[in-house]
Amino acid sequence: MKIKIKVKKLLKDPDFIGWMTWIILTIALSPLCVHLMFKYTYDTASPIVRYVVGFFAAAMLAGVLSLGINELLFRLRRKREASKRKVLKKTGKGRAR
Repeated sequence: MKIKIKVKKLLKDPDFIGWMTWIILTIALSPLCVHLMFKYTYDTASPIVRYVVGFFAAAMLAGVLSLGINELLFRLRRKREASKRKVLKKTGKGRAR
């Protein structure tokens, strides 16, 4: 059984872009957040707790950052579509006759 993935279609889906952004940012921020947990927690905390809290902090931070990135992409896309409609309206091609 062969599964065919349509990459262009996936890249136009805002949900897919949002989740991929979150996953990539979580992976990228995890080492930094885990390092900060080891640096700023008490020595009595177990290493597993530090890793889990560090990974959780990275996921939360990545969520906030991906929210901002998605909002920026949404606004840019909306602005681009509005400018296309404006051009069509000026040329008269967008009007119903």
